[in-house]
Amino acid sequence: MTRPADSELLVIYKPEGLRRVCTDDEARHLVLAWTSVLRWLRGADPDELPESALVGHVARKAALRIPRFPEYDVRLWAEHARGLAHLPNGNQAAGPLAGVVAGLLTSIHLQRTCQERCWLNRVAIEHLYGGVASFEPHRQVLIPRLLDGPVSIERWTGQRLELALASKFLVRRALSAEAVTNLVHVEITTADRAANLLKAVEIPAMLVDESGCMR
Repeated sequence: MTRPADSELLVIYKPEGLRRVCTDDEARHLVLAWTSVLRWLRGADPDELPESALVGHVARKAALRIPRFPEYDVRLWAEHARGLAHLPNGNQAAGPLAGVVAGLLTSIHLQRTCQERCWLNRVAIEHLYGGVASFEPHRQVLIPRLLDGPVSIERWTGQRLELALASKFLVRRALSAEAVTNLVHVEITTADRAANLLKAVEIPAMLVDESGCMR
């Protein structure tokens, strides 16, 4: 697939996701599952991999989305995975969920270019989810949760943005107690859209510079 030249990965830790701290076991579990997903994409038999159930979940979620969203094409993910010289080694200590996920993304050579802690408001929520069919039926439940505390917004760049989408399915399945919560939002977007989102959020006493990051 061909994506815009200014494409980047937008990662948002929702209030519950920002508060979430992974134990040693949870962190190792996520890294092991991520490595298994990458091994599957490189040609390994998924039934013989550790965390095969999570690998299967990622595969099913991608298959359900590919008719609408070409960035979920596992053939492209496989091409990205085969290009990796090394796979994660599983050494991940306990810590905030954001740090664990950052380890997954850096393992596929993505680079974080912006990280801001802020508060969503209704304008920012509509910017993110307005018109999304799956959001509308749960709007009355989700909006209070999204406004329940600060969030962390990150912007990432690199050659394997599509492959990074697999990480959100993994995290949501492994850690989310409720499907509606999700903990983390991950999407491929453009630099302009990400900058506009950051201009809409609430960050007291801070200004947005031309790149969309705070100074």
